[in-house]
Order: sequence, then structure tokens, then C-alpha cells
Amino acid sequence: MFLVEHDIDRVLAISDRITVLHNGSLIADGAPADITRDPAVIAAYLGKRDGARRPGTTSGRSVPTPAAAASAPILRLSDLSGGYTGSRILNGVNLEVREGEVVAILGRNGVGKTTMLRAILGSCDINSGDIRLDGQSLIGMPSHEVNRKGVSIVPEGRRLFPNLTVAENLRLAVRPGGAPLEEIFALFPRLRERRDAKAQNLSGGERQMVAIARVLMAPSRLILLDEPFEGLAPAVIDDITAAISKLRERASLVIVEHDASAILDVADRAYVLVNGSVVFEGPAATLAADHALQAKYLGIAHEETEPTHGRVRKL
Repeated sequence: MFLVEHDIDRVLAISDRITVLHNGSLIADGAPADITRDPAVIAAYLGKRDGARRPGTTSGRSVPTPAAAASAPILRLSDLSGGYTGSRILNGVNLEVREGEVVAILGRNGVGKTTMLRAILGSCDINSGDIRLDGQSLIGMPSHEVNRKGVSIVPEGRRLFPNLTVAENLRLAVRPGGAPLEEIFALFPRLRERRDAKAQNLSGGERQMVAIARVLMAPSRLILLDEPFEGLAPAVIDDITAAISKLRERASLVIVEHDASAILDVADRAYVLVNGSVVFEGPAATLAADHALQAKYLGIAHEETEPTHGRVRKL
């Protein structure tokens, strides 16, 4: 069997032999144990995820913005229930996002994370409850009007125009008040190099950079990111995470992610969904440190996790 895959952990678990390519060149070939120790592979793919400190972080974790913690919510979901054509997905969800804050939405597949984003954008059925942006209800408002209020989304799967170049994909999204192209290239220097490349010829990481850059071409107060790290190597995730840390200076962010380890470093607060309901709300650092809670609700096992004896702390 010949497998092409970005999920490094999965590749290491099932492969007999691994061939590693980077920028079109073969950099390693051998047994999984040898690949994990190869300096070129570590630099290109494994990155510095395992507790390494990033710029602007303490012990690998982002420093919460004091102003964000004290500010009033710009987005508030109150007892929100809804779904699609009679199917109820969300059940009484309460959520707040403050100015300049990064909020992580976590949970296993199918618990309602993406549906929550669609509810904010007005693209699913609302049975009860309310969604308010700066105190104004968004219920019943079409998606394009929600966008004009300053809410943008980076969708799962990126959804670029494959036959258009990087520059053309970005120009399509330009609106007065958005970020200038030079600011985009400063955030993602790789896009300057690839500005004339068609989207279909980009790597997964480059496509994600374009998808994030696209929402910045229009003025946004709240950016929703749906699985931004999907299919990306850890080293690329570091680059995207660094960009997300800078984005908080421009807008508040809500990030849906199934991989808690990928997002808790950069988030201020986290929500965990189970069957469409919020079962945890609290500081991201608290969830990151509570391995028992992660194991219970996210299915994440840590070797050092202690038995919970039926007790789960909810903040």
C-alpha cells in the first residue's frame, strides 16, 4: 500500500517505511523510528510543537489580553437551539466573545461545532434563543448582511477558486476598509512568493494562508475559523498559529477545532460541546492542564492522566 498523508502521528503508527519530501526534494527515507529522529524531518515537518515557546507566549501558551478579559462581549449566544430541516443540533448554547479575544470551540465530530458557526452566519434554522452582535440581534438576517456587519468565516476545506492565482483570489474579496495587500504579505511572506501561482497548485498550508488572508481583504470585527489546522503538518501549524496570534490585534476570533493541542496554546477561553450542548466553559489554560477532562469529553488520552473516579470539574 502506498499512502500520501499529512497526519504525521498516523503515518508513524501504521507505516513500515516512510519517504519524506519537502519542497520537491527527498529529505529522508527509512523506518518510522529513524524518521522521527531525522533533523531535516524535524525541521521541515515536526516543528516545535512539543511545548516549545513561541514569540509572545509564556511556556508555550499565549498570553491572554487583559483588555479582552475586561471588555464587554461583542458576540453573545443566548440559549440558542437549532439545526437543519427539523433536525435539532444545538441545544441551549450560551457563548460569549469579547473584543480582541480568541475563543476555541472544541468537541468530537458531529457535536455541533460547525453548526454553531453557521448559526452565527444565518445559514441554519434557529428554533429558539438569540444571537447578538454589538447588542443587535442577527436572528433572521441573511448571511451577506451578517458579513456586512463585520462577521467573516474561513471555511473548512478553504474553498478557494482553484483556477485563479493567489493574487486573484485575494482581489475578489477586496472591500473598503480591508487590509492592504502589503499587510497580507507581511503576515504571510510565503504568499508574496506564490502570488502568481494558481490555487490548485498550492500546498495545504499555502491554501490555508490564502483562505485566512482572503477574509482580511474585507473589514471584519469577528473572524470564524472552521478547522484551520486540518491536514497540516505541525511545522505549518506553527506558522498559522503565529498568524492567528497577530490577527487578534485586528479582530476577535472564534476557532472550531477537533485537535485541542493545536489551539489551546493560542486561545484565551475554550468551550467544549457534547451533543450540541456546552459541557465546559473556562480559560483555555485550565482545559489544557486538565487531562482527565480532555479524556472524558474529547477522547484525548495522556499517559499521565489520573483516574477521575467519576468527578469532572466544570468551570
